[in-house]
Amino acid sequence: MRILDLNNFYSPTGGGVRTYHERKLDFFAGRPEDRYTLVLPGTRDRVEARGAAQIVEVPARGMGGAGYRAITSSRALARLIADVRPELIEIGSPYVLPWLVRRALARAGIDGCATVGFVHADVPDTYVRPALAARRLLRPLAGPAAALAERQMARTYRWMSATFGASEHVLAKLRALGLRRLFHTPLGVEAGIFAPARRSLELRRAHGIADDERLLLYLGRLSGEKGIDLLLAAWPRLAGRTDRAGARLRLVIAGHGPR
Repeated sequence: MRILDLNNFYSPTGGGVRTYHERKLDFFAGRPEDRYTLVLPGTRDRVEARGAAQIVEVPARGMGGAGYRAITSSRALARLIADVRPELIEIGSPYVLPWLVRRALARAGIDGCATVGFVHADVPDTYVRPALAARRLLRPLAGPAAALAERQMARTYRWMSATFGASEHVLAKLRALGLRRLFHTPLGVEAGIFAPARRSLELRRAHGIADDERLLLYLGRLSGEKGIDLLLAAWPRLAGRTDRAGARLRLVIAGHGPR
């Protein structure tokens, strides 16, 4: 099968989205019976072979820090689509890119190509609502703007053949907006890294965690969109408490971020 995978949420310094695509590349690199092409926003035209798979970078506009960029040219996508002739297109970001893909398919004269979406982020509640709510003058617009973003996201995914997502919560929101053909797709765990056999009491002790304490871990970016503020606000209520087995709770936070 010829597969084209596009995502404006990708950053070379990112976390979950980058890992998602890297693991897919690893899988398709060993499948010569498929032609998998990952299309990423970049600074220049570039093609990189990864076994049987390939990465195609398309020049894209910068979007602030952290290496994020956005593909905004339907002409560039049309040329790529005409070359790959995909049977399946996956789109990982719900705004701008789906509209560009529709135009590019029409430009390339491609009919019958299935198009699916993967929901990597709850944009309305993770970005739109908090950004406006944080500014006093714009706070009254937070709810209406988030609702508008939800309706736009629903229109985007309604056009697609199917929508996949790792979060049951987000899929439930889309279902409430009238979407069907929704598929829960858990991302799983890298068992070679996160495995009971790798448990280290020495490492716990080095961080001051007693053997009989219950360790709670936060591993991820230290940013508001990840809910770190909620965790920090809730922790004083848990600190010093014990779980049902009587073990005292300890919290360790690890990750990159502004604080």
